[in-house]
Amino acid sequence: MRIPRWLRPEVKSPRDELQDVLDDAKRYLTAQTMVPIKSIGRKLIYGLSGSLFAGIGVVLGLIGLLRILQTEVGGTFSGTWTLAPYFLVAVTGLLAAALVVIVGFRRYRKRVNVS
Repeated sequence: MRIPRWLRPEVKSPRDELQDVLDDAKRYLTAQTMVPIKSIGRKLIYGLSGSLFAGIGVVLGLIGLLRILQTEVGGTFSGTWTLAPYFLVAVTGLLAAALVVIVGFRRYRKRVNVS
């Protein structure tokens, strides 16, 4: 009985087999590494740009607070108290930074499940 051509196994040279294996490995590595790296890159860009804009907003807010303390409070910070608004704004900025760090670590601990 004769086997039809479409049922016969294809005979390849060792060089062709090696090339097929290398092509499959290249396709696999590209699919498993490049796609996740591109996804991480997008998230990183969004995170960094969001952090940049949030930082600019905080700095502008602190400058606004300093301006309010210097002009709207009246004569409270005059004479020897001229540095008090700067000190208050610096302390406010440090407290805000500490609050961000504390909240960040709490969220990290919940996500990692560290006690």
